[in-house]
Amino acid sequence: ANYGINNGMRTTFEVPDDHLDIYDFSIRQCTEIEPPSSHRHNNVEIAYTDRGSMTCIVGGERIPVPSRRLAVFWGARPHRWVDVEEGSTRTFIDLPLSWFIHWGLPSAFIRRILRGDILFEHQSGREDADNLLTKQWTDDLNSDEASLRQVIMLELQARLWRLALNIARENKQASDAFREAREKGDFPKAAAMVRYIAEHYQEPLTVQDI
Repeated sequence: ANYGINNGMRTTFEVPDDHLDIYDFSIRQCTEIEPPSSHRHNNVEIAYTDRGSMTCIVGGERIPVPSRRLAVFWGARPHRWVDVEEGSTRTFIDLPLSWFIHWGLPSAFIRRILRGDILFEHQSGREDADNLLTKQWTDDLNSDEASLRQVIMLELQARLWRLALNIARENKQASDAFREAREKGDFPKAAAMVRYIAEHYQEPLTVQDI
């Protein structure tokens, strides 16, 4: 059985014995440069690097994740991490999908994760706090204190709420800016985007690049 949190109470749900590794909650940090290999799993993955960016290749698309940003996505799509900076510490959190669904996060955020988006804040202002949190979560989960597991889950839930709200705020600001530009007839960025697509249409294009 695995454990979940429901209204502050510990609950259990049964999973097949041969799929415990798929549904289990885990946190690992690594400093070695591992050979990039494509893999998939049913968990929601949270990735973080404390130095330099790293790139996730998923569905043939290259998505760069900035340094000191929590990136969240569903690991069901085959993915691999490349362009990792030597000397960096990467943190990977596997969060059971059932917890993610039942944590009451904003529905728009959940829909984007389940359709395969990789989400992170462009300007979080929480770089130092997240660096401390990832280290604390790793230490706590590897400790002998079982009660700390619940603390980690509550902190993760709160952090994902803040991330979802910040992303929604960023999207609204971008939408407002676009609407204002449209009303003014001012589209310098839109023109630059169209030019970039025209000049690079034979190459793999990402929303981030555009």
